[in-house]
Amino acid sequence: MERANQLEKELKVANEKLFRYEHDEIVATELKKRFQVREEELVGRIAELEENIRKKEAHKNEDDNYNVDYISEQLICLYNILYSGNVKYDLDVTLTDKDEVISALKKENDKLRQNCFNANETHNFLKSEIEKMKTNNNKVLSEVENSCIANKQQMGKIEDSSNGKELEELITSVDKLKFEVVEKDRIISELQNSCALLTNEIEQMRSNVEELLEKNQSLSDVENNYTAIKRDMEKLEEDSFNSKEAYRHELDELKLNADKLTLEIVEKDRIISELQSLRGENEKIPDDGELRSEELKKFKAKAEELAEKISALSEVENNYDAIKRDMEKMKEDFSNSKKSHMQELYELQTKADKLTLEIVEKDGIISEMQNSCALLRNENEKMLMDSESCREELNKFKSNVEQLNRELLERNESLSEVENNYSAIKRDMEKLEQDVSNTKEAYRQQLDELQTKADKLTLEIVEKDRIISELQSLGSENEKIQDDDELRSEELKKFKAKAEELTEKISALSEVENKYDAIKRDYIRNAKQLHIAQK
Repeated sequence: MERANQLEKELKVANEKLFRYEHDEIVATELKKRFQVREEELVGRIAELEENIRKKEAHKNEDDNYNVDYISEQLICLYNILYSGNVKYDLDVTLTDKDEVISALKKENDKLRQNCFNANETHNFLKSEIEKMKTNNNKVLSEVENSCIANKQQMGKIEDSSNGKELEELITSVDKLKFEVVEKDRIISELQNSCALLTNEIEQMRSNVEELLEKNQSLSDVENNYTAIKRDMEKLEEDSFNSKEAYRHELDELKLNADKLTLEIVEKDRIISELQSLRGENEKIPDDGELRSEELKKFKAKAEELAEKISALSEVENNYDAIKRDMEKMKEDFSNSKKSHMQELYELQTKADKLTLEIVEKDGIISEMQNSCALLRNENEKMLMDSESCREELNKFKSNVEQLNRELLERNESLSEVENNYSAIKRDMEKLEQDVSNTKEAYRQQLDELQTKADKLTLEIVEKDRIISELQSLGSENEKIQDDDELRSEELKKFKAKAEELTEKISALSEVENKYDAIKRDYIRNAKQLHIAQK
């Protein structure tokens, strides 16, 4: 009962964690939408800046007074937009949350597996209790056989008696014993049926655990795909960050060049104005327009190079968007698989609840059977006491028979032979009682040894499970499946061996029942012959 309640609590905790995982997925989708909105804003601003740069380049040849400050301001705005926001942090947070949820689900799966092993241990304990009850029933049957033999010997002693009441009492006691044996047979059949039901339930639970392990394998495959995509995303983010760093460095250089050009143009305009003021209008510097046109050509080439780099950045962002779409698809598939796993966990929880109710009912039935066995044991003790009193009365009757033997010498020889047979049977009974006591002590020692071995095995199983879990965390999934198959094959071998022992004990019980039926038939035949002789 306590293990079933613990299993139910663990299933509830797993369901709560799955609900939290769904909430984390909703938060991740919101962050994803936010990230998409920021990216759309970024793409729009970059497109606007490219359009402005194209317009300025178109009007540059028409207007010699090209506004370099305006272009530098636009480049600074582009730099700020490229490095605005903290999207990578949000994405890392969502990925770490998913990793934590997957590790928690793995731990819950290991706990369910441990609970399945605990259920197998309870099943073995119930089987041992049923075997103990069967041994007790065998002992009671042997006592009944011994009492029947004693009654048969007593009937042989009172063959020549004319007292029919004692014979009727013995017949009624035999009928009572017959009824008790039938009742015990019914109890044994009920115990066998309950044992069969428990074996079926354990097999069903094992099949459920195998299905859960297969689904855990599929979950691990999904997790591996998710980690691979995560690595690709991190690599892509690193590449984009490096490209952005390079672009930022080039933008800084362009900004410095633009500042230098503005200063040089201002300085040259000042020098030209001074020279013109000194030399006059006809002696202007002829190379001024050529120098300015060459500088504008250089700046135009740099602007075209910047436009090419911005187009390459847009291609990288398009690739990033495609990978993001693939990531969204994988997340959707992952959420669908989680929902199916959650549905299966609900089904397993309902099955576990049903099993707990059935186990409670069977515990009640077993307690009732134990009480009935205790009552039958008390009744058997009372019957043994009654047989002792009957033996004392028969001893008294024996004294009367000895008095009659003085008068009947012929009967005396037969009675002496009967007494010799009775003493031999008594010695055999004492020997049987000694053997029974010895077997009891041997069985007790064997049970103690088996209990100690079972405790050692449980400790070894717990240690091996811990080692296997560590090896599974380090090894591959194929080694995990092989270990599970070996454990499952060992458990099946143990279960088959116990089933064979149970069948052997049932066959021995059937042989004892056949012997008891033969003795009972002999007793009824002798009683009929004695009744006919009395008539």
